[in-house]
Amino acid sequence: MRDAETQSETTDPTGGRRSRGRPRTRQSNGQSPPQAKASAVEPQVVSERAKRLLQWRQDGVTAASEYEAKERATRLLTARLRTERLARETASRERDRKRAVKSRGVR
Repeated sequence: MRDAETQSETTDPTGGRRSRGRPRTRQSNGQSPPQAKASAVEPQVVSERAKRLLQWRQDGVTAASEYEAKERATRLLTARLRTERLARETASRERDRKRAVKSRGVR
């Protein structure tokens, strides 16, 4: 059992601890990978990425405005239905009150 613990400690680079954040990418020699230079990226690729990013942002704005419109319509419908319900309840109470007055007057 002790051998298994020792072996896991030697093969586990973190020593059993959990790392926080994004894991670092290292090459086999222990150095960080070379970063891509801006000059190495073709202008056409940059243009396509910019177009996709712009479209993604526009889609997000459209989705947000659609969501807000649906939310507003739901609130309006809820308010209208609540008003109708309250009107029905008031009419029902009024009708019941008139019936009660009539029944008392007949006696």
